[in-house]
Amino acid sequence: MLTTTAEAWFTALAYTAIARQQAPEAIRATRQFSTLCPSTSALMSKTVATGTVASGAQLPSAEIAKSNESR
Repeated sequence: MLTTTAEAWFTALAYTAIARQQAPEAIRATRQFSTLCPSTSALMSKTVATGTVASGAQLPSAEIAKSNESR
């Protein structure tokens, strides 16, 4: 994922910034990576677990939204 302004937001959602040189070839071949997003964009990655989510579980974004509402 590439971002120019939301690196902190995605870090809070368990994304990790990685060097652009570490991007897989399939990502580097996209228009977003090669021309549309500036070379200063942060490249971020996230490992996603496989399996099921417990019934009633909330996604991290819901918790972040709640904390932002209280500000």
